[in-house]
Amino acid sequence: MFAHIRDNHPLQFREIKSGHASSSAGSSSAEAIVQPTVQEAFQRQASYGPSSHRAKEINHAIAYCIAKDMIPIYTVAKPGFLKLMKTTVPLYKVPSQKFFSKTELPKMYNSLKEDVGKRIAQ
Repeated sequence: MFAHIRDNHPLQFREIKSGHASSSAGSSSAEAIVQPTVQEAFQRQASYGPSSHRAKEINHAIAYCIAKDMIPIYTVAKPGFLKLMKTTVPLYKVPSQKFFSKTELPKMYNSLKEDVGKRIAQ
């Protein structure tokens, strides 16, 4: 598209290129649309990998929900929950029940236990 603008509309191309899109009578101001690079586009696709910050936030939120609402851990394997997560966060893969019971919930428990211990010590 930029090649077309460069070849057929040199004045507008220079305005877009310089970043000073001026409006003239009869035409609206041209805005340069910034398209992500190929690397950025793939990073967005991979941003919900198991070790990504966003995946860790979601894992923590699910574990918090399980603990706070006393929901059975097997809820994370139920079709309805999986459909909900696939619909709301398509790039996120829900970890297994074992992950929550052996990793995420004990981590939350230990953090809370440490917090309570500090408060009692004061």
